[in-house]
Amino acid sequence: DSGLSAVDNVTNDDMPLLTGWAAEIGSTVTIYDGTTILGTAVVGVGGLWSLQVTQDLADGVHNLTVQGAFATSTPLAVTIDTMVAAPVVGLSADTGSAADDEITMNAAIAVAAAAESVTREYSFDGTSWSASYTAPTVDGSYTVYVRDTDVAGNQATSSLTFTLDTMVAAPVVGLSADTGS
Repeated sequence: DSGLSAVDNVTNDDMPLLTGWAAEIGSTVTIYDGTTILGTAVVGVGGLWSLQVTQDLADGVHNLTVQGAFATSTPLAVTIDTMVAAPVVGLSADTGSAADDEITMNAAIAVAAAAESVTREYSFDGTSWSASYTAPTVDGSYTVYVRDTDVAGNQATSSLTFTLDTMVAAPVVGLSADTGS
């Protein structure tokens, strides 16, 4: 089990190590994913067995059972989740001379909603991660990183580099031809 909880049966390991208990020490148990045999294991001291899965399990729910000499376990629903989509991040308003030049006088960002439940974090120019985004107020170039972590512990990061320019150049006025004396 990986990720945010150690007991939710969600993992990003598509070849997990399975462990269990059976009463018949020295016997062999067969581990199934539905009707597919994943492998066998010998029950050792204390009734414990383990099996390292050697084939990739596809993303999704797998109903695992163990068949011993005299009984079959109740199914254990295990979710394999090996990826999380990268967050989509952009400027809320690109106010530069072009709509996509990443120059703005408004440093607010827009991050698309995640397709699944994630913990979202933000970082400026590679500094520490924070649960919220605070827009910079000083003119300059910035890179904001947005990282999503799903319940299985998968992480994806996107970044946006932009220039904050809140200064407006004062217009210059002059005569095109000074004909005075």
